[in-house]
Amino acid sequence: MKFISVPYPLEIPVKLAVRRTSTAIAALATLGVSSMFAGISPAAAAPSEACGADGTLVAPGICELTVTGTSTFVRTAQMTKLEVLLVGAGGMSAGTDPNTFGYAAAGGGGQVKIVDFSAGVTDLDLTVADATSTGVVGSTSVNDGSTLTAAGNGSDGFRQDYNASIGGTSGSGFSGATTTSISGGGGASASSVGTGNGGAGVVVSSIAAPGSLFASDTNCYGGGGAASNGTMTGVATCGGGAGAAGGATVTPPAANSGGGAGGAVATLTAAERTGADGVAVVRWTAATVTLSFSANGHGTAPAAQPIVAGNAGTAPADPTATGYTFDGWYTDGTLATLADFTDPLVQSTTYFAKWTAQPITIAFSANGHGTAPASQDILAGDTATEPADPTATGYTFDGWYTDASLTTLVDFTDPLVQSTTYFAKWTAQPITVTFSANGHGTAPASQDILAGDTAAEPANPTATGYTFNGWYTDATLTTLADFTDPLVQSTTYFAGWTALPATAAAQLAATGLEVGAPLMAGSILIGAAIALRAFRRKPRFN
Repeated sequence: MKFISVPYPLEIPVKLAVRRTSTAIAALATLGVSSMFAGISPAAAAPSEACGADGTLVAPGICELTVTGTSTFVRTAQMTKLEVLLVGAGGMSAGTDPNTFGYAAAGGGGQVKIVDFSAGVTDLDLTVADATSTGVVGSTSVNDGSTLTAAGNGSDGFRQDYNASIGGTSGSGFSGATTTSISGGGGASASSVGTGNGGAGVVVSSIAAPGSLFASDTNCYGGGGAASNGTMTGVATCGGGAGAAGGATVTPPAANSGGGAGGAVATLTAAERTGADGVAVVRWTAATVTLSFSANGHGTAPAAQPIVAGNAGTAPADPTATGYTFDGWYTDGTLATLADFTDPLVQSTTYFAKWTAQPITIAFSANGHGTAPASQDILAGDTATEPADPTATGYTFDGWYTDASLTTLVDFTDPLVQSTTYFAKWTAQPITVTFSANGHGTAPASQDILAGDTAAEPANPTATGYTFNGWYTDATLTTLADFTDPLVQSTTYFAGWTALPATAAAQLAATGLEVGAPLMAGSILIGAAIALRAFRRKPRFN
């Protein structure tokens, strides 16, 4: 008992209590089994998530398991279609007697048929016919628990009498040739035609129903054996054995092809006269695999794609991410291999986005005080360097903020993805505004305010002999104070005065009054002069 399988520990169970062999693989290659893999890369032909532990993905959405011997095939829910190809064993060629008289008779090819179990729910018991040196043992069959279906074996070639040899009949019932010299065996699809030629076998696709999982299978099985002698050499196809030119030796049939044994006029051993074993090939629908996408830390990943195993994914629209340029999808997290969206997928896979960081600029706003630090040019994803704290007269620096409303403090360990401006926050310091009477009158009280505020203009001071001319920012009285200007540091304002003329001041002093303004002084002087004149005109009495 033997079957073709390479273990692969994945989820879908296909349990087969049989022995495994690599010789059947080589044998099927002789049949052109590489055609099974048309349209699929060699990597995809390996057992996969889609086909379970023993299956092989041979075409998009199609898994296959080749069985020889006896086994049980366990079906799973994902197997929406399940079909079995059965090939009977080939017959032996004739023994020594015909050869004594220069006759040769080849064996018939095994029958080839496809059985559809898609509608069933039970497991399948498989048995494959074994061609031995003493004849074929058993039959190639499948049993779903209710129905046993078998493929017929080819019969042996034989000598009819001393004047004729007869090629074996195929398992399908096609006859071998009957001649007085060399006779080919019947094939799975046709009788032997021409001197020594084996009958035609069956190309699998030719018997597959529309939509069958075997519809594209170009393998050929069940060819009748061909015979040869010293003057004639028959031709065999589809795995049938053949006698070599001259009839002294034979080419054995392809293993597990169901081909009949070749015939020759030379005396052959029983092993040389043995036909090919049969074979059972199970095909089922592959599981769906998933193609996922990793945005790799930027933007939004596209939706995952369910894919019938063996098909390729569809390239999604390029993702976008602020501060980055998308540079393609890669098959690995190290971004070493660019994804090829024409490659078939045999298992669930994740593609990773590659990004190139764009240059961005980090600017600083002093926010009305001091001097802003220089801007910084970095790449998206990097962090800005925290600059030295700025300074401003009358203010305490309270940190950098991400917004002009100063609600969120900057974290200089945060990576940035776009050009950004950071804003300085300041706390105003308390300052004092004092007033200097500048030598005359009485100075107003000092004022305590915050940097950035304005001082309140006090009432004008007075001084005898002087006119008040306003407050000045400097002792030299060059710049008049503007009480709408905000102040950022403690300041003294200086009173400006203009002295009155000396004569007017003296006359005023004689009255014993002090007036702080020229108009009041003039009024008092005039009134005093009038009163004095009236006194002098008053009559005197002795």
